[in-house]
Amino acid sequence: FFFPSAAIEEAHFSQMLFSSLRSRAVSASRLPSSLLSPSSTRHLSTPPPPTAVSPPTLTPSLANQITKFTSFLSTHGVPSHNLAAISAMPHSSAPEVVKKWQSMMQSHLSAQLHVLSGLGYPNTEQGIGQYNMALATVMGGAAPDDAEEMRVGSRDLWRETLGRAFGFEPYPEGGGVLGGEELSIVEARELMFEVSNRMSSPDFLKVVSDELQSLSDISAKHTRIQELMISSVYAPPGSSLTEEYDASLGKGYAMMQCRIAEHQSDPLIAQYVGKAMMGVLKAGGMDEEAVRSQAGL
Repeated sequence: FFFPSAAIEEAHFSQMLFSSLRSRAVSASRLPSSLLSPSSTRHLSTPPPPTAVSPPTLTPSLANQITKFTSFLSTHGVPSHNLAAISAMPHSSAPEVVKKWQSMMQSHLSAQLHVLSGLGYPNTEQGIGQYNMALATVMGGAAPDDAEEMRVGSRDLWRETLGRAFGFEPYPEGGGVLGGEELSIVEARELMFEVSNRMSSPDFLKVVSDELQSLSDISAKHTRIQELMISSVYAPPGSSLTEEYDASLGKGYAMMQCRIAEHQSDPLIAQYVGKAMMGVLKAGGMDEEAVRSQAGL
């Protein structure tokens, strides 16, 4: 469910907020007739305790159905109302963009958990991780057509979420992404190579070190790194990578992520950004060793 540059960054340092969701379904055909009588309806107000079940074996068909139902919820269910409210949030400064992005991710992951928990996955962050591992295995062994269908479905779900949260149409009037052509793999790699170079520059790493030095709370450090990534890597004055998509900071950033999503699984892009992100975390005292030390482990 995670995608290119911003998602790789999220995988390293974002603390996602997971709503406590439960999905229970009861088949009427299996209910005793006594429960269907008017005199017995009072019993329906006290549902039985949920039964623990194991997730079904994941197949390409099931993975596609999970993506489609998550998209359905995001379009017609409670998540759609959440995203509508999020779209009204301001996004003209880096702190505002990060707050809006985190709210979008909370809604996005909650919708996924609602679907996955109904299939028996743990209703926690571990449930998302368990599903992602199973999905990677299935995609790795799937026929090319099946793998492509899963990839495109996940990509478009992500693009829909970005568009609803930041107020743009990913495929205007049924045309190509943002009304144009997809980025080529060469263009995508060049763009993310530039991003990773900016992340790895001594000047940026010093800013990260200085800014996080006075912060002790891990969550506050996560948020501040995200803010610095927006203001100093993606959209620094005079050399913004997002202005060509939109003049507003948040919308331009989200539209850039929308376009780069075509190459969400490219290993070279993952290598660029993942390596650079580890350097950023280390500069901020948030590498694995430092975090374990702070936690007393």
